[in-house]
Amino acid sequence: MWGDTVNTASGMESEGLPGSIEVSPATYELMKPDFVCESRGPIPVKRKGEMQTHILVAKR
Repeated sequence: MWGDTVNTASGMESEGLPGSIEVSPATYELMKPDFVCESRGPIPVKRKGEMQTHILVAKR
């Protein structure tokens, strides 16, 4: 698998918090009806710049 999705995931992993699941804005929008997430705020993502991210907290 190649392309923008892989580059975004790799960049997010580099800045991720150990032991947490961090999601992109698009994934957060899909998850928010079923999961509780908290905003981590913008993080620097390689090749993407600043990106708003969320941390998965729990299932609703």
